[in-house]
Amino acid sequence: MALSHQYSDIFLSYSRGNSAFVRQLFERLDEGEVQVWIDWDDIPPTAEWWHEIETGIDAANTFVFVMSTASLSSPVCHMELAHAIVSNKRIVPVLHEQADRSQATRVLLDRVAENTYIQALLAGRDPQAVADENWTLLESLNWLFMRATDDFDTAFATLIQSLNTDIDHVRAHTRLLVRAREWDTRHRENSFLLGGQQITEAENWLAQGLEKTPPPTALQMEYISASRLAATRRQRLIQSSMLVALVGTIVFSVLLALAATDANEQRTFAVTSQALAEANEATAISNAQTATVAQGVAEQNAATATVAQGEAFIQRDRADQQAQLALSRQLAAQASTLFTDAPEEALLIALEAFRIADTEEARRSLIEGLQTAPQIRYAIQAYPNPIQQLHFSPDSRTMATIDNEDGLLLWDVETAQQLNLSPDIWWSVNTAQFDDTGNLVTVGALSRFATWDSRTGAPISLPALTDLSNTSEASLSTALSRDGRRMATFQPFLS
Repeated sequence: MALSHQYSDIFLSYSRGNSAFVRQLFERLDEGEVQVWIDWDDIPPTAEWWHEIETGIDAANTFVFVMSTASLSSPVCHMELAHAIVSNKRIVPVLHEQADRSQATRVLLDRVAENTYIQALLAGRDPQAVADENWTLLESLNWLFMRATDDFDTAFATLIQSLNTDIDHVRAHTRLLVRAREWDTRHRENSFLLGGQQITEAENWLAQGLEKTPPPTALQMEYISASRLAATRRQRLIQSSMLVALVGTIVFSVLLALAATDANEQRTFAVTSQALAEANEATAISNAQTATVAQGVAEQNAATATVAQGEAFIQRDRADQQAQLALSRQLAAQASTLFTDAPEEALLIALEAFRIADTEEARRSLIEGLQTAPQIRYAIQAYPNPIQQLHFSPDSRTMATIDNEDGLLLWDVETAQQLNLSPDIWWSVNTAQFDDTGNLVTVGALSRFATWDSRTGAPISLPALTDLSNTSEASLSTALSRDGRRMATFQPFLS
């Protein structure tokens, strides 16, 4: 039995009743150096055996199904075909013997009823429904006729031609499917994700593959999205770690410089200069690290820019943009179907959709994911007046928001209830700030200033509502002292 995890060109699904014909087909394929995954041995099905079958289907570029009365009444052949359909494999039906659908299905159901192990492998799926889906798929495809009365050589040449059609896309589909299955089987550990240039290549394949056959699977989309998200997190962690280490070095160097005596003034100057140089180096390294995320795409764009000129380049750029928009919408739609059963996976896909292209569908999907996420207690609907500023009190029990329409609003964080300000603020608000106790919030708007009790919404008597309108100058910013007793404001011509 040829059981292997190696990639192959063909997975050959057939019934033992057609072994003579299948042997002839296999030998011709072998002569043409076509790699074929085929199970020659007639052994009882086991869990390990079925896992090998599924792996063989996933690792094959094309699934060839030999159609006959024997295969279309075989539970194993139907299960193999069903797995190929779920995996979005390229399927080529080879008609070796005409079969009656009703008769073959009756025999199939009888065999399933007699075999408890086949029933276990079906895992609760209705065999009648599986058979109907398989027949519907087969009837929608073009068949290769290799009956006893047909020209075998002509049909074989057509088969070889179909195997080589869009082969780069199909091979990438196979590789990503195998890796995504492994990631999913291993509890989606990050160590099985794509990395570096592989992520960029997979994203490009995904953007172009939505309009191709076979199309990407939902699992492949999740796998690519999770790979990008993990890479972004790693990049940020590296940047943060480097900056923390370098800042520590800088602080230590400066302290040494300050502790030096007057006799070491020149040395102090040198150490300080070195610290500044290290700060510049830290900034450069941080920028370099940030740039690595897009380096692969930049290099690819630089290479392709020399190939196309003028209008051809413009058309290609437009096509790429359309592909990105299509991919973003496709992922957003995929996320919407998963929010109920798999909210975390759905949110990952929604984030990837928004990252690829800022489409309305991606935004809507992302908002839906945030609102349905189990860790989100409530959401403030700001549309159509987006929140421009948001501040939390030191104890995180009160939140202040500022927008163009409602001005300053206070919220109870625990209950999400709005706290009333009395009297209402009728002027536009520029800034708001809590003091260290969380009791006061300062409001600045044009030339008016006030302090408020954030627990009750009532104005504080000292300092009371202050009107500086005679200055005729707008306040650009305000600051409150930590004890809440002093306030500073900045105006262009009055400070």
